[in-house]
Amino acid sequence: MAVQVLIPTPLQKFTNDEASVALTAASVDGLLDALEERYPGIKGRLCDEGGKLRRFLNVYVNSEDIRF
Repeated sequence: MAVQVLIPTPLQKFTNDEASVALTAASVDGLLDALEERYPGIKGRLCDEGGKLRRFLNVYVNSEDIRF
């Protein structure tokens, strides 16, 4: 499934200054892997040492907050 990811300004240095990235992924985990494949090192900024999304990230799917 095609996914549009909005990149916050502080993280755009990891995406070659792109504010929006189009990727293909079937899940949030797959999306994180696709981001890491295209932009090595970004997953370490998004996930903690245990591989869980950092608490300060806002994750929405179709305008619904899925963090909780």
